[in-house]
Amino acid sequence: GDGAKTRLDGMQGVSGDRGYVTVGVEYRDEEEVWARDRFFSRDSYPGFPQYSTTVVGQWGNFYNPAEDAWFVADRGSSAIGLENFHPQNADDVSRSADQMHLITPLETRALFVGGAYDITDRVQLVVDMSYMNRVADSQLAGYPLQSSSFGIPMSADSYFNPLDEDIDWRRRGWEVPRTTESELSSWRFSAALEGSFEFGDRYVDWQVGNMYGDNELSVRSRGDFHTGFVADSVGPSFLNDQGIVQCGTPDNPIPTSSCVPWNPFAGFGTGSVANSLADPAIQALFFPTYHTEGSTTTTSYFANISGNLFALPAGDLSYAAGYEYRKEEGSYTPDALLQSGVASGLAAGPTAGEYQLDEFFLEFSVPLLADMPGAQELTLNLASRYSDYDTFGDTLNSNFGLAWNPIDDLRGRGPWAQGFRAPTISNLYG
Repeated sequence: GDGAKTRLDGMQGVSGDRGYVTVGVEYRDEEEVWARDRFFSRDSYPGFPQYSTTVVGQWGNFYNPAEDAWFVADRGSSAIGLENFHPQNADDVSRSADQMHLITPLETRALFVGGAYDITDRVQLVVDMSYMNRVADSQLAGYPLQSSSFGIPMSADSYFNPLDEDIDWRRRGWEVPRTTESELSSWRFSAALEGSFEFGDRYVDWQVGNMYGDNELSVRSRGDFHTGFVADSVGPSFLNDQGIVQCGTPDNPIPTSSCVPWNPFAGFGTGSVANSLADPAIQALFFPTYHTEGSTTTTSYFANISGNLFALPAGDLSYAAGYEYRKEEGSYTPDALLQSGVASGLAAGPTAGEYQLDEFFLEFSVPLLADMPGAQELTLNLASRYSDYDTFGDTLNSNFGLAWNPIDDLRGRGPWAQGFRAPTISNLYG
């Protein structure tokens, strides 16, 4: 009854004497599945529910030094005054899987257009373009905020503090789970001229062209606390003449437009909605929407030739050679609040960078034996690629291998190859 998947796609083409065009479209929609709805995921540790709950949950609690214990507000109480609290017990915990996706919802749209046109009998233009838009939503349990982690204890002068001293407190943002909407739009375009010409008594196939790709990522997230506003809201507060709890002190009040007192122990039928995490004024202050942007761009130019050099007893010795220039660019710009470090999630800084390279390759296919007992085919393959990066230098990597067919229905391969890993944009500039 959940996790439905829908896919619609179609393709249409038209061809003529000198070319063709093909168009394809696809739409895909996948609905979410919640972890709480599957027996194997409702517990973080399947089969051990006692280890799958957290004491940092929707039942906010504080540490009482006199009792050396954490205290939770009584259900249905005002959540104000120590007489309305009890030591935290097994009923005062939360199961984070209750707010978690097992399968995240996903929606994609895609378009492809490809075509070719014969400019002459031996020269053809080949073009293709693709576009994809993907929107994915994910949800995690509300952030488990602990005052000790951010150095924001509740002030002894807070109206909601049940003790006469600064206290450490804990509260998960259960009313506002952490949600992330990621939208990725990808474009790819390529165009090439390809054909053949005679060289001596043999044909040479050739291709020249370029490719351009662009990815644009937009991320909108919500559910991380703005710890600066939280610190203000658990600071000094008092009941003013209008019967409203206000930040500051009677002698030095703070305007309600910049601070709303918070009672982290209220909520879920305990205490009033006002000043609890269910209060719209609190949510608007604590949970801004964070906007993050990212992009990558690839630009490539290439030229290739291939053909047969000469005949050997077992067949033609063939070759392929080519050149490619490629440029990679990338950038990442997190929300200004994430950069400032006031969000309860991980802080991040903006970055951008690029690199470019030139590559040359050469390949040979050498037939050694053919149509012989125990060797229907025996071919030696040789290849080498030279890569010159502007970031770290150059590298030459080669490979060779044998392909052997003792009989028609059996084939064996024996390759040897070198490889390397170049640093990526994020490796270099992250």
